[in-house]
Amino acid sequence: MNQQQQIKQGQQLLRQGLVSNALKTWLDGLSQSTNIPEELPYWVVLGGYFRAAGQAERALSLHQHAYGLMGSDAYLRSWLEMQLCLDLLALDQAALAQQALQRACQFADLLCCPILQELLSQIYSALGQDEASANALESAIQLYQDDALAVAQCSLDLLKVYARLPKVRAERLKVAIDVANRHLPLLKDQSRPMCIQLGHACQMLGRDEDAARYFKQALQLPTPKHTKKSKPRRLAMVEYKLQQITSDIEIEMLREKNAAQHQHVKQLETAGFRDEITGLYNSRYLAMRWDDLHQQAQQGTALCLLSIGINLFASISEVLGKDAALLMYIQIGQILQAQCPDDAILVTSGTGSFELILLKHERASVEGIVAAVQDKIAKIEQAYLPEPLSVSAGGAYFIANEARDVFQLRANLALFLAQRQETKQICWDGEA
Repeated sequence: MNQQQQIKQGQQLLRQGLVSNALKTWLDGLSQSTNIPEELPYWVVLGGYFRAAGQAERALSLHQHAYGLMGSDAYLRSWLEMQLCLDLLALDQAALAQQALQRACQFADLLCCPILQELLSQIYSALGQDEASANALESAIQLYQDDALAVAQCSLDLLKVYARLPKVRAERLKVAIDVANRHLPLLKDQSRPMCIQLGHACQMLGRDEDAARYFKQALQLPTPKHTKKSKPRRLAMVEYKLQQITSDIEIEMLREKNAAQHQHVKQLETAGFRDEITGLYNSRYLAMRWDDLHQQAQQGTALCLLSIGINLFASISEVLGKDAALLMYIQIGQILQAQCPDDAILVTSGTGSFELILLKHERASVEGIVAAVQDKIAKIEQAYLPEPLSVSAGGAYFIANEARDVFQLRANLALFLAQRQETKQICWDGEA
């Protein structure tokens, strides 16, 4: 899959509400980039995601970083300028946003690019220019010939813009209704708002029966819910593999049983919450603990996330073999566990990588932990290694009301920059 396909696939996944899959696709592409200019499109789309998640300052920071990688490609420059314009508008910097918009509109083929037309519609909406926004969306729909999901999203956005206009020609409404209706099944997570907008559009045309049908259909559809981990159920079977996440309370209740049951609980924990290679907790454990961590962070407790990766792990595996690489993975996992405070949560996030969650720890304390880990790793026997063994770390502190995906993404991006800079110190989010 080439870069363009990876960017498009991530955008399609995002339109379907598959946020984690979209981010993974883009992060994979970022890590596979063979040179710095190839990274630019990934920074652009990741910045757009941060802005949509309500973190305009973070988005602006990523887009400014991308600007530093900019070459002579006129399309990429226009795309990035539009993203910067939206960032600045979200930060109430209207004058600077207008300058970015003017630079973006210098692209000669602006009217032929659906992605730029869609972004242009968002800019015009933010500026309160709904007629211009509608025109841009109409152009985008015509240009998105091979992307039905994009057409579906644009048709929904277009109906929303029409609803804000004082008057819309009947011909425009009819076309928009037809397009939206044909693409309605594609927007599973947004079917309800699409039906509501279709009902309003039909009302504007005086088609009351059609409007009633769409409104009735909307009422029959479930209200979109924010993804939230469901509470784990009581275990009903004694198996070595957990079918669902087992809560701490359930485990404690089982621990109160006899010695055989206690041993069985250990086996359940190993099967469900433990990494088979290192014995450390895995990402499922962090998912179970997240609600409690999130609640404490929302109350003002400092919550730090470190994303940690073994440097050159893939190369070590290729040169020395998988067994030697796994041995290092286990040794470093043991060092991390030994250096972690008692109240820290250490989990594996993939072979060769870890996540460390710390409550009530200031930056100096966190940096001291990482420094101690690096010192211990340096003492591992590594005469047979082509390069000294070390880890890189990217750190982020929780920002009020942000989603877990965004929090983890900030730490992951910081780790990416730390590994690229080959630094043994923590690369903090927003400071690279």
